Amino acid sequence: GGSSAPAGGAGGSTLSGTAATGLPLVGSINVTGAAGGQALNVAIAVDGSYTADVSGLSAPFMVQAVPTDNTKPALFSYAASVNVTANVTPLTNVAMFIANGNTDPATLYSNWATAASTITSQVVVDAQAVVNANLQTSFQAAGLDATSYDIFGSSFTANSTGFDALLDTLTVDISSGSVNMTVSGNPAFTFDPAIDTTGINIGGGSGGSNTNYSVGGTVNIATTGLVLQNNGRDDLVVTGTSFTFPKRLNDGTKYNVTVKTQPAGQTCTINSASGAILSLDVTSVLVNCVASGGSSTYTVGGTVSGLTGSLTLTLFKNGTFHDAIQGFTGTVFAFTNPMDSGNLYSITLVQPTGQVCTPTNETGSIVNADITNVTISCVDTGGGTGTSATLSVNPPEFFDFSTGTAFSAATGTEDIIGVSNEGVNFGNEGAANIIGNRIMRIGTSGTLAGTTVPVWDGNAPWVNVSYHFTSGTGGLPVAVGEIWAIYTSEGNYAILKVTGLPGGNFGSSFTFEYLYNADGTRSF
Repeated sequence: GGSSAPAGGAGGSTLSGTAATGLPLVGSINVTGAAGGQALNVAIAVDGSYTADVSGLSAPFMVQAVPTDNTKPALFSYAASVNVTANVTPLTNVAMFIANGNTDPATLYSNWATAASTITSQVVVDAQAVVNANLQTSFQAAGLDATSYDIFGSSFTANSTGFDALLDTLTVDISSGSVNMTVSGNPAFTFDPAIDTTGINIGGGSGGSNTNYSVGGTVNIATTGLVLQNNGRDDLVVTGTSFTFPKRLNDGTKYNVTVKTQPAGQTCTINSASGAILSLDVTSVLVNCVASGGSSTYTVGGTVSGLTGSLTLTLFKNGTFHDAIQGFTGTVFAFTNPMDSGNLYSITLVQPTGQVCTPTNETGSIVNADITNVTISCVDTGGGTGTSATLSVNPPEFFDFSTGTAFSAATGTEDIIGVSNEGVNFGNEGAANIIGNRIMRIGTSGTLAGTTVPVWDGNAPWVNVSYHFTSGTGGLPVAVGEIWAIYTSEGNYAILKVTGLPGGNFGSSFTFEYLYNADGTRSF
């Protein structure tokens, strides 16, 4: 019982317009709605006009004009609502091609029930702005204003005047996947899909103003003389390590960033160079430059002096383990696993018995060359071989929690043995000094068993809990009973409980118990 109004309202729902290529198009019109369903085989009158009943179909609509001559391609158009003009011409076809990401609009028509939500009226407005901007001279010659003329919704007659006169001058082909357009009387004309559409503001049936977006990205290192292009034009001389092309593109427009001129002494390649604008500025283009004629990967190494025992050296790439040298006893070292230019490196070491080794130039970035200036200077500590669980930290050192331990049945914990002159860098100066074992206080009191420590994410240091032994005054006071989480230089977790302060706060040592998980797990 009862009835409901059709999509366009009680007064009926139609689309009408002119289908022409300069001459009236001979053929028929099909219309498809956003919820599926079609109006088929609507006759085109001899003057190119048509009216299609779209009752029962849902807006927005795609319109297809099919020529009787099957050697000619179908043309497509768009209507945001019912009871409006929807012309079908080679230029509406180009606009729908651009709106569809420079892809044949026939595929859009076939999938309109799912694609209608992405091809919004604004996307269509932006696409026709590109058409109008390219043909401003032709619009002017036809007595039309390219900044506002709506090729979809402005009524015209196929009588070789006005807009139809403009169509008479054009030959258009999109079969190659790009817009190939010729304009009679203008042999130098080339259609520019990335043309500046500033000042083109088309209201028409879609409404709204044109929106466009920028294309840019980053360069891994500073260069001199690097020139980039977008879509084969828009030359941009890059200074610094970031760039943005000044010419903005319409939504749906494709971009393709290439190197026009290589910088002096370098060769640059581009990642994420191409794509289509998706209603956002593009910032993801990555330019990677390396020394011309050189390797794209480089090694990290240096020299060691004064070493009487053996060192374990660990190389981190952008904060993540990359390589290691075990039991090093020589004077010149280089890690085997190379790194790409632009990556950050850092080196940590496990101290040899009875010595303190201090690195310099152990952190930095790869810039088109091997790193050879890391220096490690080792000196004897002159200390004894104490057997207590006392950690003497003057000067600060790294302590490898995977060695020098023994299980104590009395306490149920792992205790340090024979390391009274070993140490841990718990300095409070930040990331530059916390490059080996990382530390975080996770409790002011508690037990070692049944605790899960936080994840070390490889980026910033954990919350500082520091004991500045070298100065005797800096950092946070250490209290008996504190529980600390440790992320060790070899990539595993330990947990530590302070048991005594023989010299009081800011003394030269403290005693502790700890547990160490050699399998890398965080629960104790």
